[in-house]
Amino acid sequence: MMRFIATVLIFVALGPLIGGFVLALATKADFERGFFILSYVVGCLPALVAGLVVGMVQMRRGSAGALVTLMVGLTAGAGIALFMAGIRAADRFEWYLAVLFVASVLATFVCWGIVKAIYRQPSPAAAGVAP
Repeated sequence: MMRFIATVLIFVALGPLIGGFVLALATKADFERGFFILSYVVGCLPALVAGLVVGMVQMRRGSAGALVTLMVGLTAGAGIALFMAGIRAADRFEWYLAVLFVASVLATFVCWGIVKAIYRQPSPAAAGVAP
């Protein structure tokens, strides 16, 4: 259960930050405080859902693989893009939607990698146990 809670917290705490950072780099936006607050406003719910799904898969199967993580990231990215598609705030808005989509997938993979690194189980060979 602690792994599930940690997974959700990592996704919620870091996912929007990573996505906002990728978006800022891709769009050459100013790194202002308001920009990253906005990234949490937009990205917190998709990050929460992604963390819940990855956490539940880990609880059931022991680990969420790359394919599951890819599907979760694609779904979260599609959700953000569809949500933001109703807001046309700038020229080249389609570019921003594409970047949001990619940023969501990247943030999902980075958060998954962090969770995987924290909860990595040593192989029997690394633990000194003969097969």
